[in-house]
Amino acid sequence: MNVLLPILRGVIIGVVSLLLADSQSVWADPPEGGPGGEEDGQGEPPAPPEPELPPPLTVSFTLPMIEAHPGDILDVPVTIDGSDRLSLVAVSIELDPARLELVDVVLSPEVAALLEQHPEAHSEFIWFADAAEGWAQAALVLDFEAREELSLPVGPTNVLLLKVRVLPDASPGESPVSFARPESARFESKFRGKNGQVYNSVRKHGKPFTADDEFEDDEAAPALSDGYVSILPLIGDVGIFRRGDANIDRQIDVSDPIVIVTHLFLGATEPLPCEDAADANDDGSIDVSDSISILSFLYGGAAAIDLSSAVLSRDATEDSLSCGQY
Repeated sequence: MNVLLPILRGVIIGVVSLLLADSQSVWADPPEGGPGGEEDGQGEPPAPPEPELPPPLTVSFTLPMIEAHPGDILDVPVTIDGSDRLSLVAVSIELDPARLELVDVVLSPEVAALLEQHPEAHSEFIWFADAAEGWAQAALVLDFEAREELSLPVGPTNVLLLKVRVLPDASPGESPVSFARPESARFESKFRGKNGQVYNSVRKHGKPFTADDEFEDDEAAPALSDGYVSILPLIGDVGIFRRGDANIDRQIDVSDPIVIVTHLFLGATEPLPCEDAADANDDGSIDVSDSISILSFLYGGAAAIDLSSAVLSRDATEDSLSCGQY
């Protein structure tokens, strides 16, 4: 009996210790994640971090301010500045047909050099224009596969050159050259599949596209910055005139031979305002034959020089005559 007492005492102490341990676990704080914690499958795991989105594409189209004289032919660059590389650009331009004439639209030297480096690429450049109405559209697809190596670089790039002639009789002042807006354009789009809308748009590289969907899913509406041609008056010996217009009134009539005869024989003290214009037969001198040439032109005779053109020009004949004013 005495031997069993210590054994029973040990068993009782062990059972009591186990009971005390279980009671403490019941009142202990539950693990994080709610009752049962993550181990019992009832808690939700933390949400994964959202992926970072690339910054939105930003693009600007810019036309310059250029000074010119009547009769000048200008290269007007179209500059495109994108925050990412671009595979397509489409441009719509309007100008004043009473003062400016669009002669041609060509790729800039920078873009032409890029295309020459990749002769295997499927590229396309198209443009449409109406000089009488004063508008033009142009679209350039550098690569229908939209590869990065054949795309416009990030930052400002001259993409197109507008060949613009200032009309000889253009009045001085600023003549706008503007990007067309759909709400105010004077013409419909000529681009494939989009009649009725006007485009100034781009597509970013990296997403191949076909010729039929080249204008679908445009990725950015560019900010448009218009330009103008500042037409300067012709002052001094600039050498631009209309031959036969001796009194520089911008037309040829009977008053022109009278001015020449008065200058030659009636003792006129004022010099002729434009000697080159009074030299109607372009023989390098001013004499009575110039009056005869003008009269022949006016009344159906055989003039030495065709004076029918109203276009101002420079004197292609080397002589001592000048044009101080026109």
